[in-house]
Amino acid sequence: MMKYTSSLLLILCLFSTAIKAQQPRIGLGTKSPRGTWDINGDVYTKNKLFADNMAVAQESVGSLGILPTGEIVKIATVNNASTINLITYNLNNVSKTKISDYDTKIDTSRYIIALVGLVFNKFVRLPQVNSTNVVPPITARVFPTATKTWHLALDYNGATTDDNTNGNWKVQVLVISKSIAEIYPLISVPFKGGTTGTASPPADM
Repeated sequence: MMKYTSSLLLILCLFSTAIKAQQPRIGLGTKSPRGTWDINGDVYTKNKLFADNMAVAQESVGSLGILPTGEIVKIATVNNASTINLITYNLNNVSKTKISDYDTKIDTSRYIIALVGLVFNKFVRLPQVNSTNVVPPITARVFPTATKTWHLALDYNGATTDDNTNGNWKVQVLVISKSIAEIYPLISVPFKGGTTGTASPPADM
């Protein structure tokens, strides 16, 4: 009896070791599951979807998006660029305060860009108006051209640097992939000569 019991314990130990060595895998639509659960086909789920211990990306990778149909899709990166990027330009030794055209070479068909930061490194001044010093207005715009790239134009209108030498611009630009941005039509608001206005937001906002 003792010999039989010892043999049974040995068999159970070997069986347990085999189970631990090879984790069970379940495959639906596939005979060779690549993980604990491998489904070859569409998956539908209702209500919430939870994922514990999710890995964190350490570098720029594609993100996920959800189509109006509920389908989850991968938003691919281009040359390792993310879907939202912040770019800083140091534009040095410009003519006094003016940049009439700077080509960022960013593709207008793929990205939207917006100016989010402007710093000029010198004091600027306008000729005195009625013996009063005035602050010159800044012109800063982003525009597309026939090259299908985004361009920048920066200036203090009618001004020059206080020491009459060339200056430097530091510009921050937010670049957003059109794959995640909704492009709404132009919203025109009549002010009727007033100083305030109101517009209705797009229907789905």
